[in-house]
Amino acid sequence: MNTGIFDTIDDLDDAADAIRAFNEMLVHTVQTGTDISRHARGMYLLLGQQSDGLDGALTAVRGNARALLESKLACRDFDQIAQWTGLSRKVVETVVGMATGIRVHNSSAPSDANTNMAVQGFNEAFGDEVAHANTRSAQ
Repeated sequence: MNTGIFDTIDDLDDAADAIRAFNEMLVHTVQTGTDISRHARGMYLLLGQQSDGLDGALTAVRGNARALLESKLACRDFDQIAQWTGLSRKVVETVVGMATGIRVHNSSAPSDANTNMAVQGFNEAFGDEVAHANTRSAQ
């Protein structure tokens, strides 16, 4: 497994190089009319290996991006935001979690009651008009 973003970049470079080489082989085969049936299994395995490598790199990029977002989010002071808005910390965490898609507190996914409380808190803090502006403009 990758240990960091630079390993992921190296994996992407390796996969791109292998796919470019594969492309050159295919171009040569098409231009010369060479029978490649005896190499079909190897070609299949090569493309499968590179696809797996790209999937692994994509997973690593997503993990690194998520970690970056969570680290940026983790430095926010939810208690201060709660004080500024007059909402509870839990409501602030739930609203931020809903807005960013990042779970910011230790509980599992917010329950319907927590979600309703967060929506109500958002509406109270920012006004019902702001909360539903996107819904109205989409209609």
